[in-house]
Amino acid sequence: MSAKKRPMRFAHSEGHTSVCYSDDGKYILTCGTDGDVRIWAGLEDDDPTPQCAGEQVLTVALKGDHYYVGTDNNNVQAYTFPGSDRDGIVSRFTAPVTHLDISSDGTKIAAGSSDMEVHVTDIKTLNTVVLTGHKAPILGVSLDPKHKYMVSSSCDGTICVWSLENKQIVKTWDYLPKCNDFFAAKCLGRTSWIPNTGSILAVPRGKEIEIYERYTWNKVSSHSAEQVTYDFSITMFSPCGKYLAASSAGGDICVWRTNEESCMTYVRHDRGFTICGLAWNPSGNKEIAYCDIMGQLGTVEDCVPALEHTEKPPTAQETQISHIFAELSHIEDIDKLSNVVTSSDDDLESKMSVIEKITPAVDLQPPFQPSSTPVHLQHRFHGHYLVWNSVGIVRCYNTEQDNSIDVEFHDTSLHHALHINNYLKHTMATLTEQVLVLACEVQEETPSKVVCVLLNAWDGSKEWSVDLPEGEEALAVAAAQGWVAVATDTRYLRLFTVTGTQREVVSLPGPIVCVCGYKNRLLAVYHSGMGLPGDQNLGFVVLSVGSGPLQAVTTFQPVAMTPKCTLKWAGFSDEGTPFTVDSAGIVRMFCRKGYWMPVCDTQTHSKGKSDHYFVIGISEKYQNIRCVLCKGSYYPPTTPRPALKKLPVLLPLCDMTAEKTILEEKFWRSQISCTTFEDVCKNEIGFYAHKDSLERTLKETIIKLFALACRGGQEYRAVEMCNLMPSHHVAQLAMKYASKLGKMHLADKVSEVVTLKMEESSLRLNVQEEDYSTKSTWDKSETSALHFKNNSQTDENDDDNRTHMNGHRESDIIESTDGESLLAAAKKRRSESRVEIKPILSSQRRLNPFKKSLSKLDTGRALENLSTSYAEQSNKNKNSTTSSEPTPRPLDAKQTKLLATKLTESTKKVPTFIEWFEKEKESLQEEFPELAEKELSRQATKRYKELMKNNKLVPLVDSQDVSLSLNDTVDSEASTCDTTVLETTRSEEPEVSTPTTANMKRKLDQVSTSEKEVPAKKISASSSSKLMSFMFKKS
Repeated sequence: MSAKKRPMRFAHSEGHTSVCYSDDGKYILTCGTDGDVRIWAGLEDDDPTPQCAGEQVLTVALKGDHYYVGTDNNNVQAYTFPGSDRDGIVSRFTAPVTHLDISSDGTKIAAGSSDMEVHVTDIKTLNTVVLTGHKAPILGVSLDPKHKYMVSSSCDGTICVWSLENKQIVKTWDYLPKCNDFFAAKCLGRTSWIPNTGSILAVPRGKEIEIYERYTWNKVSSHSAEQVTYDFSITMFSPCGKYLAASSAGGDICVWRTNEESCMTYVRHDRGFTICGLAWNPSGNKEIAYCDIMGQLGTVEDCVPALEHTEKPPTAQETQISHIFAELSHIEDIDKLSNVVTSSDDDLESKMSVIEKITPAVDLQPPFQPSSTPVHLQHRFHGHYLVWNSVGIVRCYNTEQDNSIDVEFHDTSLHHALHINNYLKHTMATLTEQVLVLACEVQEETPSKVVCVLLNAWDGSKEWSVDLPEGEEALAVAAAQGWVAVATDTRYLRLFTVTGTQREVVSLPGPIVCVCGYKNRLLAVYHSGMGLPGDQNLGFVVLSVGSGPLQAVTTFQPVAMTPKCTLKWAGFSDEGTPFTVDSAGIVRMFCRKGYWMPVCDTQTHSKGKSDHYFVIGISEKYQNIRCVLCKGSYYPPTTPRPALKKLPVLLPLCDMTAEKTILEEKFWRSQISCTTFEDVCKNEIGFYAHKDSLERTLKETIIKLFALACRGGQEYRAVEMCNLMPSHHVAQLAMKYASKLGKMHLADKVSEVVTLKMEESSLRLNVQEEDYSTKSTWDKSETSALHFKNNSQTDENDDDNRTHMNGHRESDIIESTDGESLLAAAKKRRSESRVEIKPILSSQRRLNPFKKSLSKLDTGRALENLSTSYAEQSNKNKNSTTSSEPTPRPLDAKQTKLLATKLTESTKKVPTFIEWFEKEKESLQEEFPELAEKELSRQATKRYKELMKNNKLVPLVDSQDVSLSLNDTVDSEASTCDTTVLETTRSEEPEVSTPTTANMKRKLDQVSTSEKEVPAKKISASSSSKLMSFMFKKS
């Protein structure tokens, strides 16, 4: 059967047109000078799907579920298939893109442009190899199936074979006519590799197609046709590799067998127009699609004889052993074996004299500098960022006219801007308030060098430099307060002081990925082994680099990442907590309790799938992430400088639109922040105010969750909320709210939680049980290193570390800065905490707090004392003198403790309201026969409370006396709780002289006498309410 040429149809306006097939061969994609991409369901489709991609589209290529177009917008734009949604920019140029080619596995794409550059980009990571050397616009590109070579043709008349490893030209043919513009070229000179092996290369040369051998680039054979009178322009191997098609500038289309030189199929354009697009149908139906320069689309069917039809490449399922045996065991026609094995590829492979290097099974992520852009992007953005952090910006410009580094500071009062000649070709940098560190890779005759520029040295020192040993190359640098770190390819982590003194050398357990610093903390991320397919197995360690010896704050632990993703950023927050960002946009925080936690998904804030955020810094105080939105890329351009954006920290909980979830997210986010600032406040007193604000937010949020559960009738959940409350003060507020709603059974359950929390609070003062696996790892004391894996430590080390949880006085904070007095301060705090919990003998009891002659203490005065601001209390604390003996608490606090203790003991002896009501229900019905069931319950509630008051048991707040709203109650109680928590944290009380035993005895006698003489006065309802409020606040 001879080839059948179908009639051509209009596809695009007049001009250069390109064509390709979908992977299954069902769709044809075309593009043209009208700026549209059209998706055809076959040649006879009268309603193709259009997609406007620009004013002019010169090339289109499809692989998998994406297709890519090269436009006059000077970029390679990705679209989803068949949806045609924009999905990012793969590569950028300074002139229109003229041709695209995608590798057979769909991982890399090659693009040529009129700016004489060729870009080979990894579609997943967007890492680009830039090939420069042509002297005219690019006409065509062809990517090696094994990703080792790339062939390009240009208007300068040359066809070049490039090595992607060293970016050098390995072979050049001068076969094409020269011109100065893509649209003026008569011959495109587009080459083609044989699929799968890439063992041979087809190159058009005049009226012949020459076949060259891989590696040696020797001519193996040539193909020609007598009917062809014009130069060949495009070559294309069939998907199976058995056939070769070519088109000429005169409209000729020829097909040959790969191992034969005679033409098998020949057709010609009806009007002889130049063929500018050619594509094989991958489904194996012997069809070729082509386009001409008039925008017409046509197909050639049955271009391969029926007995030699093109077969699809074998799939993984077809090559399984079971399928092979099943097929061979039922052979009915021996001719079926003729196409199983072809000897042409074997013959060509036998001529190869060089054995290819085995490629690694897993691609390890290369090292990078956090908050920097890759070096290869300087061709795309006319420069790249060496670093962009909270201190400033370091940019590098590498052009033919200028190779320099510009340093710009956000705070100009810190230092003026710098302009440095980059004659050493530095490729990495880090910037702090003290120093600018630059490093370069190994060059031809120059070793890897580290240069440190001092910014504010008091002795006038400018800079120092050091050469790394021969064979060692710097891969990453970091700096912080008083130190500089350099990670090398020998897995060394070299430490220096900012003045150049060499310090310890750390041997990392794997290849370095990145390093970063914060004050005296150093974070190093490295490869800890081979990960699962597509995953990176990364580990990290945090080191303490202080004035003393180097110490490991954490052990070598794994880094949590999203599957199939790479690390994009790692660093410390403004408060010193490690954070990471992966290529999926997930921001993770290494909590102070020793685990990774996702705190934000940046992709939820981007509109396009290909848009990403370039992270610069993170603030836990303001709960935001400082970053830059990158349209269609992972990295921002240098000019113009993009605007900074702040994303909120938001925990990825389920059903984020529900009121309950919003409160839960706010609660846990505040809980994590409180943990951070508890450690921060031990060393920086200025954060106490923010810590108090966080604790207040925490209490308000949990109370709102409790109220939400109460209103929804979910009392079980409400009790759970009480278990999550930070202290018994907040739980008591919840109990009062439950009583106000008339939920006495719930109030009884909450009272049990209050009792439990009060017992836990007293036990916490006695014993602080904490092992190293869950201990805070950010204690700034440099005298004890924490090791997470060593959970069985000596008792002495346990005692030394427990003291950090007992609260710090201002004097202790000052003492902790001195390494020699740390143990003394710890022992002092430990002895004080132990003395406070000793039982008080009857002879040592303090004087009666209810005695009227002691002080005129009334309820209003007590409430005024509770509202005293924390600033006033701290001023009194500073004026008081400290003592080695335990400082007694004020009388009002002691009185509250005694009442709270009686309250707790009495509650255990009293039946609950439900039990009492069930027992007394009949008598109440007889007493109040006219009352309904609901009114009877209310009357029983009042009776039960009156009985409790008369028996001097735990007084409950009468529901009708509680007139404050929930918000007002939350504000007042949270304020009081804040003051109490702060006073406990600061652990400083006004010193009160301890009365002697004789005085106490005499005054106790006076109290007993006065009690006998003065009759008991009935407490009014308002006074009772105030007294009860006082007791709940101070218990």
